[in-house]
Amino acid sequence: MNKFIVALDGLRYSESAARYALEWTKQSGAFLSGIFLDDPTYTSFKIYEAIDADGISDLTLKNLRKTDAEKRIESAKDFSKKCKEVGLQYNIHHDRHIAVHDLILETRFSDLLLISRDETFSHHEQDFPSRFLREIMNDTECPIVLLPNTYKAVEKIIFFYDGNFQSAYSMRQFAFLFPHWSELPCTLLSVRSMEENLHLPANRHLKEWMHRHFKQIQYQVVKGIPEMELLHFLQVETPNSIVVMGASRRIMLLKWMRTGLLEKIMQQFDFPVFIAHP
Repeated sequence: MNKFIVALDGLRYSESAARYALEWTKQSGAFLSGIFLDDPTYTSFKIYEAIDADGISDLTLKNLRKTDAEKRIESAKDFSKKCKEVGLQYNIHHDRHIAVHDLILETRFSDLLLISRDETFSHHEQDFPSRFLREIMNDTECPIVLLPNTYKAVEKIIFFYDGNFQSAYSMRQFAFLFPHWSELPCTLLSVRSMEENLHLPANRHLKEWMHRHFKQIQYQVVKGIPEMELLHFLQVETPNSIVVMGASRRIMLLKWMRTGLLEKIMQQFDFPVFIAHP
């Protein structure tokens, strides 16, 4: 049985992330851990809210902290209630140290991390990807799915294949984690440079493997700049799709962030994005 984990902020509880986790775990027959990152350095309030004419008010600060504690308890109760309603095997972890360190450790002993693309674990608004999410994407020790703000059932799979080990590795991880989606229509997009031919890299090996795992697979090979062609391709796709991409640790993720590819996907489309790196 696979173990899925969903990272949740008890102070800004993501209903959509929780629903994705519940639905996908149930479909996969997996075990689910709700990871509530109760980092004591993170609060929903700013310290100036506890300041009065005499300086920092201990009573006000105590009440603000009490309100935060109650929010975290209620979020965990809501998650637990919904897991029970759908009959999941689950547990809840309350990690009370530095959030990013706790979550990376959780991924070491998990098969998949689900997390909202808007998670910051900060009371300061941040652009995508937040500093927290950037660290998690770089250092996660299991595959990760960046989730949109609105739940949509997956109806199509889009693989972004560049012929390298990393993209093949990501597709394999996806197939092993979601075998129940083998009947869904899939498109594999490969972008070649203007100097290259339109043949899929490792064509025979690729198709032999793909047809063992996915029943409705189409292949599309185009020439151009990968980032631009992928965005253009996604514009005409069904909104109920999931994008599967590969990355080597740090190098490709930093490249995507520098070119703005991930940011553009998240801004323009409500697609979950699956990423796995060895």
